[in-house]
Amino acid sequence: MEMRKIRLCSMIFLIVLIIACLNIPRVRFLIVSGEEERVKAVFQASADTYIDQEDPDNNYGSSEYLKVRSLASKNARTYVFFNLSTIPPGASVLSAKLSLYLSKPPASERTYLCYRLNSAWDEASLTWNGKPGSSSTFAASSTVSATPGWVVWDVKEQVQKFLNGIDEHAWINFGWEMFDGS
Repeated sequence: MEMRKIRLCSMIFLIVLIIACLNIPRVRFLIVSGEEERVKAVFQASADTYIDQEDPDNNYGSSEYLKVRSLASKNARTYVFFNLSTIPPGASVLSAKLSLYLSKPPASERTYLCYRLNSAWDEASLTWNGKPGSSSTFAASSTVSATPGWVVWDVKEQVQKFLNGIDEHAWINFGWEMFDGS
């Protein structure tokens, strides 16, 4: 990931996982409590970008900003992916939050939706006209006020299913799409 994104200039995505693991020695930074071991992990996005309906063939993968916007024919959506492969098999997720820092809030309260993605995408080539499919139901929603601050989505269920792998719902981790659902 580029340094400008690590510096968290405009918006930051991180996911915080608190994982309960039973006797898994490969997990780092363990806090032992009885029979259960707990670990808190913070992941920065492995890939993030936005797409803009107003400029449907442009790629914004190198932009230092991410956008969510809802205007007639001028919508913008944000895409984010976290590599969770360092979490050991069999881990139980106690909490998982996807957080975004909103530096330029909307004029009035809005609801931002977070959908899980159904197919792979590439930060360097994603455009509005080439956007991947998202699931038919949202993963989480968050109410955004007219003041700057953190927007947080609870994605515990989705992260647990990502870790469990493919099931009847084909829960493969392709990341999330965020957009204005108001």
